[in-house]
Amino acid sequence: MNKLLIFDCEEEIAVTLKEIFEEKGYQVEIAASYEDAVKKAQAHTPDIMLLDLMLHMGIDYKAAIRQLMKASPKTKIIVTTAVDKELEIARALNLGAVQCVPKPCAIEDLERILEETASGKSSDANWGWENRVSDSPPQY
Repeated sequence: MNKLLIFDCEEEIAVTLKEIFEEKGYQVEIAASYEDAVKKAQAHTPDIMLLDLMLHMGIDYKAAIRQLMKASPKTKIIVTTAVDKELEIARALNLGAVQCVPKPCAIEDLERILEETASGKSSDANWGWENRVSDSPPQY
């Protein structure tokens, strides 16, 4: 059974994901903040963590990723975001996140990403983050 830790800025989303993935056999914990995520990662050593970058709130996700990787080095971090900021997403991936998933995301896609991450496969679903700058005109 894979252990999953979820932190999302919207509690309703976290609770819904918890219910869905518990039905699919995951052991799921929810964190209420980045600090709580670090504590739960140390205590429960999840296999995977879904971490909302919360770019719209100006919170230091970079420090959170570093602390999470130190607290639970074997945990694979999948970051989620509703904000399309390529530089921030690239930073999260460079810090050690294994994937970035845009919100909203179909549950089937998220389930596939979790399964691939748990099995050690690298996902083909890179969501095109590295191509977005060249594929679209600049936004001002």
